[in-house]
Amino acid sequence: MENHFADLLTKAGANTPKETAREIWLLSEGAISLILVHGDRGYAAAASKAARKLLAASVPRRSAA
Repeated sequence: MENHFADLLTKAGANTPKETAREIWLLSEGAISLILVHGDRGYAAAASKAARKLLAASVPRRSAA
């Protein structure tokens, strides 16, 4: 899955696709683990918010054509 994310990020023009893919994967796995341990699904929302920040920092915005 991490490699798939890296491929998608490469196609999107990410500055550091492999690094960003790994960071997003870690967020996902960490959220799943914490949900299982604590039973709090709020970890998924927090991981999603963090992943969006990573994407915003890594993938350049496209200008409107």
